[in-house]
Amino acid sequence: ERARRFKQQIGGGFRQAGIIAAGALYALRNNRDRLKEDHEHAKLLAEGIAGLPGISLDVATVETNIVRFGVTSLPAGEFVEKLYAKGLYVLPSGADAVR
Repeated sequence: ERARRFKQQIGGGFRQAGIIAAGALYALRNNRDRLKEDHEHAKLLAEGIAGLPGISLDVATVETNIVRFGVTSLPAGEFVEKLYAKGLYVLPSGADAVR
């Protein structure tokens, strides 16, 4: 019973894990060359939005294809909804951050 509880705590009951792993394996096997390009695009995006009013972003922190930045002009949830309405999909990350 104790082992089962630990298994559940670390994701052992996550049935979709194989599907997610299959996608990740496919990407690693077939798109590894594109990863460098994705990193470069993320850096360009970060450089482009870093100077915008209401955005807090240190471009030096963008080392991968993930861009995280702070929103100082309104709550992150509201910011994300406004972007979604314009066709740009991002994720809120706390009350004042976006990914």
